[in-house]
Amino acid sequence: MQIRIVGTQLPGRYCGAGGDFAGYSNIHVGVQRKNRPDELLDLHAGDAPVDGADVRGP
Repeated sequence: MQIRIVGTQLPGRYCGAGGDFAGYSNIHVGVQRKNRPDELLDLHAGDAPVDGADVRGP
């Protein structure tokens, strides 16, 4: 079985400040592993047109 996760309308590379929120920069997206939440697979910039992750393995 092959599973492919495709993300569209990604959040962008920057999230500006507002109110009590300081904002963020250099945002990336990735797939989080179930048993290893600190390990992200296949990181892509938040302003990429499409994000595709190949999640093969046991």
